[in-house]
Amino acid sequence: MNENTFPEMLTIAKAAERSGLSEYAVRKLARSRQGRSFTVKLGTKYLINWGRFSAFFNCEAQDPMPDPCRRIRPVQIEGVGR
Repeated sequence: MNENTFPEMLTIAKAAERSGLSEYAVRKLARSRQGRSFTVKLGTKYLINWGRFSAFFNCEAQDPMPDPCRRIRPVQIEGVGR
C-alpha cells in the first residue's frame, strides 16, 4: 500500500512553545519573506511546517516553496495602452 506522509504543521502558538521563541517572533518571521519557505497561510491563519522551520534555524539548505503568484507576468499587447 502506498502511504503518503504529511509534514507536521503547527499553529504559531504551538511553534513558539516548541521552539522557545515568543509568539510575536514566530508570527513576525512567518509574515516575512524568509518565512515563505516554511509557512502556509490559510485564510487569516498561518501554519508552520515544523521540519522546515527547525531546518531554517539549524542553517540547513532548503528548497523554496513555489509561489503561485510569481508565475503571473504582464503581457505587452500591440496597439493597446501606452
